[in-house]
Amino acid sequence: MSDFPQRIVYVDDDQQMRQLVRDSLESGEDESILVTCGGGQELIARFRELQPDLIILDVIMPDMDGLEVIKTLSEDPDKKDVPIVLLTGKTKLTMENDYKALGAIGIIHKPFDALEFPTMIKAIWMARSNADLP
Repeated sequence: MSDFPQRIVYVDDDQQMRQLVRDSLESGEDESILVTCGGGQELIARFRELQPDLIILDVIMPDMDGLEVIKTLSEDPDKKDVPIVLLTGKTKLTMENDYKALGAIGIIHKPFDALEFPTMIKAIWMARSNADLP
C-alpha cells in the first residue's frame, strides 16, 4: 500500500470547503487524484465511476449527512471497505466514538490548517495501513 491514497473523493455541500481541500491537497507533495462531490447522494450514485481509495466526508450536509452515507456504504459489499475520514465542526468525544464505531478511520476537525491537511491525511492513511499489517 502506498504512503498516500491514489484516488480521493471529498464530499461536501460547501463549494468553498471543496476548493480549500482541493487547493490544500494539490499543494502537497503527494500525487493523487482528487474528485469532489456536492453531497452524499452524488457520491453513492457515482461510486463505481469514482473508484475511491479514500473518502473524505463532511458530516453535516442537507441531502444526506455523513453518518447516513457511511451506513449506506457499509450495507453494500462492494463499497463497505473504502476507508472514510470525517471532516466535522462537531467536537464531542462521544460523537467521535460513534463515528469510529461506524467505520471512520479518522476525524479531522474544522477549522483546520490547510497547509497541514495533506500531512493529517497521510498520517491517518499510514496509521490505517500499519494497523492492517499482521
